[in-house]
Amino acid sequence: MSQYKSSKNSGLRGSFRSWLRGGGMHSVMAITLLAVVFIIVPNRLGNPQFAYASDADQPRYRDMLCDNWGVVFDLLAPTQTSPTVTNYEYSVSTSQVITEPTSWTALSPADATSPIQISWNTLGLPQGVLHYFYVRAAFSDNTKSLSWWRVVNGGSTSTRHAGCTVSGSSAAETVPSRPYSLVATAGSGSASIAFSLDSRGTAEGVTNYKYSLDGVNYTALSPADASSPVTIPSLTPGVSYTIYLKAVNSVGDSVASASVNVVPVSGPPTVTSISPSSGTTAGGTSVTITGTNFISGTTVSIGGSSCTSVVVVSSTSITCTTPPGTAGAKDVVVATGISPNATLAGGFTYVAPPSAPATPDLATASDSGSSSTDDITSDNTPTISVGSASNGNTVTVTATKSGQTNVTCTFTATSQTGCDLGTLVDGVWSVTAKQTASGIDSSSTAALSITVDATSPTVTSFSSTKSNGTYGIGTTVNITATLSEAVVDGASITVTLDTGDTVVLTKATSTTLTGTYTVGTGDNSADLNVSSFTLTSAPTDTAGNAMTSTVLPNGANNIAGAQAIVIDTTPPTLSSATANTAGTQVTLTFNEPLNPTTAVAGDFAVSVGTTSFTVSSISVSGSTVILTLGTPAEIGDVISIVYTAPTPNSATSNSAIQDTAGNDAMSFTATATVAPEPEPAPSPASSPTTTVAPTPTVAPTTTVVPPKTSQPRVLECKSVTKSKKSTAPVLIGEKLSRGIIFDPASPKLDSGDEQELDRVTAVMTERGGLVLVSGFARKNGVDSAEYLKNLSLARARNVSNYLVAKGIRVSMWFEGFGAVTKDIGTSLERKVELRWIDDSEKLEYEKKCSIK
Repeated sequence: MSQYKSSKNSGLRGSFRSWLRGGGMHSVMAITLLAVVFIIVPNRLGNPQFAYASDADQPRYRDMLCDNWGVVFDLLAPTQTSPTVTNYEYSVSTSQVITEPTSWTALSPADATSPIQISWNTLGLPQGVLHYFYVRAAFSDNTKSLSWWRVVNGGSTSTRHAGCTVSGSSAAETVPSRPYSLVATAGSGSASIAFSLDSRGTAEGVTNYKYSLDGVNYTALSPADASSPVTIPSLTPGVSYTIYLKAVNSVGDSVASASVNVVPVSGPPTVTSISPSSGTTAGGTSVTITGTNFISGTTVSIGGSSCTSVVVVSSTSITCTTPPGTAGAKDVVVATGISPNATLAGGFTYVAPPSAPATPDLATASDSGSSSTDDITSDNTPTISVGSASNGNTVTVTATKSGQTNVTCTFTATSQTGCDLGTLVDGVWSVTAKQTASGIDSSSTAALSITVDATSPTVTSFSSTKSNGTYGIGTTVNITATLSEAVVDGASITVTLDTGDTVVLTKATSTTLTGTYTVGTGDNSADLNVSSFTLTSAPTDTAGNAMTSTVLPNGANNIAGAQAIVIDTTPPTLSSATANTAGTQVTLTFNEPLNPTTAVAGDFAVSVGTTSFTVSSISVSGSTVILTLGTPAEIGDVISIVYTAPTPNSATSNSAIQDTAGNDAMSFTATATVAPEPEPAPSPASSPTTTVAPTPTVAPTTTVVPPKTSQPRVLECKSVTKSKKSTAPVLIGEKLSRGIIFDPASPKLDSGDEQELDRVTAVMTERGGLVLVSGFARKNGVDSAEYLKNLSLARARNVSNYLVAKGIRVSMWFEGFGAVTKDIGTSLERKVELRWIDDSEKLEYEKKCSIK
C-alpha cells in the first residue's frame, strides 16, 4: 500500500482528526507549516471580473488534515448573514504567497459548509513537492472574500500559510468522498435519504453508509445499502430528526455530509373532512383537507381529477384548488406514497352554478334624470333592482369605478328585488349582479352604467363679447353666465349690474345663459360688472339637482376682471369760450374729449351786439371746438355764442357736440371778448439779452445782466396758485399785460416782447407791492412734462430779469407751470403772464409762496 507523506500543524487537534476521519486510516506523518507575520495591508489584487467583499467577510484557518485521500480544511466561516456563502474556492502554490493569489478553483460540486475536502485525484499535484493551500469564500452577490493568507484583525494583518507534502501514487487506496445534496422524504416511522456522491477517490468502492441522528454517533445500515436513496429505520412518527450520512469503504469512512431534516409519519394518510364540502362544477374552489400523516409531495384528486396549488400546511392539513368536475358527490383521494391512499368517499359535491339574474336597473325612486332610461341620479346611495333571481338565493350587487373601492349590497330574492348601494362619489359607475345558491355563485350579469351626480350646478363666470370701449345711451351689451355643468331647458337668473340695471339671462346652450343689457339714461360705470344675481327659475342639471348658490364669481371670472367696458351717459359741459386777437376764431373748451364728428354751423348763432356773424367752419381737437367766423370781430368786441343742441339720437354720427361715448352736449350760451392789440412803446436805447437753453432733464440756464445797487430781489416761487380740479392755476392780482407770447421751444424774448415789457416797466414806475411772473408752455404731445415745466420756468425767469434790468423798483416772484391744458394746446399757451398785488396783499401772499 502506498504511503502519503504530509507535513502539517504540530498543534493539530486529535479531536478534529477523529471527527474528520472516523477510523481505519493508515498512519501518516504530517507537519503543517503555519507562519504568522504582521504586515501593513497591501493593495488588493485579483480577477477584475468580480468585486471583493469587505476584509471582515473572509474564512479563518483553523486546522488542516493531509492523509492518503487528500486534504481537509477545518475553517471558521464568514460571520455575516447577507450575502450568504454559496461555495469555497482554493488556490495552490509551491511557495508562500506575498500578495492575494490570482488563480482560483471552485469546489465542484459546490460546498458551502466546513470542513471542506479535496481529493488528490482532484488536485492532481506532483508527488514529493511541498504545496501551500489558500481558501476564500464565494458569496451570493457574486463577490469574493480575501483568502486566509491575509487575515485582518483589529487594524493589523496576519498572514497564514498551510502546507502539505505528498508522496506515493495518487491512485492509492482512499476513503470515499462525503455524500452531498441530501434530500429527505418522510416515511412511516422511517425516512428515505437521497443524495449525490463524488466518484473520485473511491478506488476501493463504497460498500455501505452510516447515519447519525446527532452528528457524533454513527450507525451502519443493516443490511448494507451502497446506493442512493437509503432508508433510515426505527424513527418515531411526528418527531423532527436531523440526519447526517457517511460513505464507507474498505479503507474507512468519508467525512460527514451536511445535515438534512425530516419528520417521519406514523403510517399511510387518513382524511377526515374537506371544507367547504361543495363547489362549482367550474372548479377553482379553495378547499382545506383535514387528516393525518400528510407529508411533503402529497397529491390530492377529486372525482379522479388532480387538484392544483396543493400545499401541505402540516401533517394534518392540506390546502388545494378544486379541478372542474361534473355535478354530484365525488371522492376525495389523498396520496403520500405510503400505501394505502386515503379516500373520503363522496366527500366533495360539485354543484352546477345558478344562472345569472337579469341585468340590474336603477330603481324608479332613484332615477332623477330627465327620463326613466338615462340612468342618471342625484341619489348617491341609489337603489338597484335586479330581476330573474330564484327565491331564496342571495343576490349581490357590485358597483365599480376606476380609482374607487367597490361598493356592494345584498338581498335575498323573495319579495325583495333590490337593495341600496353604499355612498357613491360623483361619476360613472358600472353595476353588475350575481346570485348565490348553496354557496355557489352564478356568473355576473351584463353591466349597467349609471351616472351619479349629487352636485348642484353653479355659475362659474360672467362675460360679454362686447369689445372694450366707452358706450353711451342705447348701446346694447350682451351678458353671458357660464355654468359648471349642463342644465335642462327653462333655466334663468336675474343679474344686477353695477349701473343698477337688472338683466334676465335665459338658457342659450346646455352650459350658458345669456341676456342683453341696453344702456339707459343716467347709467354710468367705470368698468361694467355684475354685482349680484338671483335665481329666477333655478337652473337644474340633468340629474335633477337645482342651483342653490348665488355666490358671485370675481376677478377674471367677472366682466370687469376680463374686459374694460365703460358706460358713460353724462353729456360734456362747456368750460370756457375764448376769442383770438384777430377776432377770426372762437375756441370752445369742454370738460372731456369730444367725438370728431361734431355739430353743424346751423346749430350755432354768433353775434356781436345786434350784428350776426356767420360760422364758416367748425373743427374739433381733443376737448375743444373751434368756430371760424366768416367776418372777423373787432378788438374789444364781446362775441355772443348760442348753441342749440339737436334732438339726441345717442349715436356718434349725430351732428352734435358729443363726447366719445355719444352723449350730446346740452344747449348753452357763452361770450368771448376779442383782446385789444398791445400798446406801442418806445424802443429802449439798449436792451439786455437773455439766453436760455432748456433741456428735458436739466433746468435752463439764464444769462442775466448784473443788477444795479439797491435793485429789488427776484425770487422763484414754489406756488402762487390755489387748488382747482383742472391743472390750470388760478392767478391772483391785477393783470399788467395781455401776455408775452414766445416762439415754440424758446425762452428768448423778441423785440415785440421787450416793447410790451418796457410798457409794464413804465406802468410800475410809481408803484410798490409785488409783481408775480407766471410762465407757461404749450402741450404738444411730444415733449415731456418736465421739459415743458423747465421751459416755462426759463421764460418767467427771463421776463423777471429783463424787468429788473429795465429799472423796475418792486420785488418779483416768478414761477413756471409747464403745460396746463388736458389736450394739445394752442400757440397762446406759450406765454408769460404778469400780475401785481399791493403792499396790503404782499405779506399774505409771501406766506403762501416758499423760496426755492
